[in-house]
Amino acid sequence: MQGTSRHESLLTRCRSILIACSLGVCLAATSVVAEEGRVPIFEPTTITQSGKYVVTRDISDATNTVILINGTGTETVDIDLNGFTITSGPSNIAVRANDTKSLVIRNGFLVNTGSTVSNVEVVSTGAESAAVFEDLVISGGHTALHMTPVHNLVVRNNVMNGVGRGIYIVNLLFPLRGIIEGNVMNDVGTQGIYLPSPSEGVQIRRNSISAVGNNGVVIIQNGTGLMFENNMVLNESADPLSFALKLDDCISCAVRNNRVLGVSQGGRVGIQLNYVHDSQVTDNISSGHGEDGIKLTESDRNTILRNVSNDNALSGIRVFSGSRNTIEGNASHDNGQFGIYINGSFNRVGRNSASGNAGAAACTAPGIPTCGVPDYCDEGTGTTSFLDNLIPGPPPC
Repeated sequence: MQGTSRHESLLTRCRSILIACSLGVCLAATSVVAEEGRVPIFEPTTITQSGKYVVTRDISDATNTVILINGTGTETVDIDLNGFTITSGPSNIAVRANDTKSLVIRNGFLVNTGSTVSNVEVVSTGAESAAVFEDLVISGGHTALHMTPVHNLVVRNNVMNGVGRGIYIVNLLFPLRGIIEGNVMNDVGTQGIYLPSPSEGVQIRRNSISAVGNNGVVIIQNGTGLMFENNMVLNESADPLSFALKLDDCISCAVRNNRVLGVSQGGRVGIQLNYVHDSQVTDNISSGHGEDGIKLTESDRNTILRNVSNDNALSGIRVFSGSRNTIEGNASHDNGQFGIYINGSFNRVGRNSASGNAGAAACTAPGIPTCGVPDYCDEGTGTTSFLDNLIPGPPPC
């Protein structure tokens, strides 16, 4: 009887190990399937099958990827870090996922001890690939979350400290969709958010980002229907090429209710729109930048409404080039050049207030060369003023 009991116990233990291996994680003989059907991870691991996984202790590896997920484009993988820490060395990645259909990583700490490789890297070729990152604290490494590419994305309620770059996504095969919400990024070395590839309807909201901002704290390119709302962006850079928020080639996008701040008039432009059309910039505060608070370049049919743009080294609001933009209800005070500067053609200006601007630049406005200088300069053609602009200076505008 005693021999039979031992034999049955050994069979039960072997079955547990075989089940864990069949789910794609072959761990030590002491592991069993965790509660709720989740597979425990307690050492550097390679995952090859769909499943739910839970980390059961702190894990570190200074040489190899700590958690490697190798898929074929159909796998769905959910990893709960369970409050534990995954630590990678200066030349290896904490978590790398290759060709998963769906990936979830949540609830724990990811640490890279160097600055040359990413903390998390996702490489996918699937047209419907998805990734979710929630409730993580990520520190160190070249990039906190590096994806090339992913189609549907959720990045929510994470903290990124002392990383070289926060979120970097390159989509060459299909547009990015999703939400980046409620994240805190502190002391980021370059960009907090960098989306250089096409996107559709991405919502970026309620994030707090402070960065040195090499080239830009937030850079978004080739977007359609983007929403950038209720964010705090602090550009700590003194680099004259650094933007706080830069939108390139955006159509029907909205930038609203954000605080976009520079430090001691360092960096470049607060909110920069390049080739942006049919979009809205409303109810933002942009101040303390090394050039303009809000600037439009080659941008048409946009509405710049109810913004406050003060204490910038150049102008509060500058339409450098573009047509049929509406500049309405903005307050632009105490800037180094003009409160509002208009170039381009057939733009509309109304109900704005500007005062205390230094006018440290020549204004050669056609028609009325001294109109409102130094608070307002119109060097465009066909500009229309409507309602009352509260802009002092003879002659009245």
